[in-house]
Amino acid sequence: WESNAVMRFLCKKFDTEGELYPTDIVKAGRVDMVLDWRQTTFYPCIPNIGYVVFGMPCDEAKAKEDFKKLIDVHFKTLLDVFLKDTPYCFSEKPTIADLAIAPVITFIKARAKFWDAV
Repeated sequence: WESNAVMRFLCKKFDTEGELYPTDIVKAGRVDMVLDWRQTTFYPCIPNIGYVVFGMPCDEAKAKEDFKKLIDVHFKTLLDVFLKDTPYCFSEKPTIADLAIAPVITFIKARAKFWDAV
């Protein structure tokens, strides 16, 4: 049901080496922080921007407002905090944090001509 919880569960059950979800508690805490940020802060800006490709109604004014917030606030957090010193979110290799964020970003590209409207 909840994708981040499912990823955590699958990693804890099957990724015993910590390839995608670190076994080190501090590193896992950083991954958890990114996952929770993605779900509670980053993702709420996406529906009006990207869900229109699924035929769902969207509010164009809200989409522009959300896009501005992504650019002015959330991408700065992503780049200046999570990716500041490493090529992946707090890591030298991809983790489930990166797997959670990357698909969400593709929603932004889903809207033809949206970039011109902003």
